[in-house]
Amino acid sequence: MKASNLLAAVFAACLALVAGAPGMARADIEVDVNQGAVQPLPIAIPAFSGATRGADIAQVISDNLERSGLFQPLQPSTFLFVSAFQTGSRLHQR
Repeated sequence: MKASNLLAAVFAACLALVAGAPGMARADIEVDVNQGAVQPLPIAIPAFSGATRGADIAQVISDNLERSGLFQPLQPSTFLFVSAFQTGSRLHQR
């Protein structure tokens, strides 16, 4: 067998493998999404410094996050720590 015939045979074999490869690697994937199960993440939003404006800003942020459905703001009475801005000193444990 000549070298050119051998080369043609190898080329034809490679071409046959490449042409058949997509059929061999095929897999059907089916994803069935009927409902979401997203649970809101609890989040603590302390009041910012600055008399009533700080509390107002924290309330706006809290309301926006709650409306998103992804977060559940905690009540300030349930916070483990009081912020330094609220006490005017270092953090205190309740």
